[in-house]
Amino acid sequence: MKRFLVVATIAGSSIACGQTSTPTIPSQTQPSIQPTIERLTGTVAVGGIDIKTFAVNRSNGNLSLTFVDAGPPAGTLMGIGLGQPSGTSCSLASSGQVRPSAVPIFSDIVPAGTYCLAIQDVGAATGPITYIFDVSHY
Repeated sequence: MKRFLVVATIAGSSIACGQTSTPTIPSQTQPSIQPTIERLTGTVAVGGIDIKTFAVNRSNGNLSLTFVDAGPPAGTLMGIGLGQPSGTSCSLASSGQVRPSAVPIFSDIVPAGTYCLAIQDVGAATGPITYIFDVSHY
């Protein structure tokens, strides 16, 4: 009789193992991480330069820089540089002359760290120029 019980037990477990069921795993919603948007404003004197700094807290996140406005006159061409602070100056990694636009002038993946934005009159100013930049980063 012991043999029969052992065989019946094994056969019963084979049947149970043959059935498939998918376990239900509770869904986990990951919170979406929203970028930080900093509005940098200032004034550049005729022939002058202004430097702003900002911190990027997350590595491998996108940094986007939009030149929102400059003037008077509206749409003034400015020298723009993006880099990292070095003493009292800004060691530029990227630079150019641009006019305000709704399209970002810089967008790339960057490591965490402190960055600087240099804004310079390129000879277009007839008086102090007020500027606005939006910096989006993680």
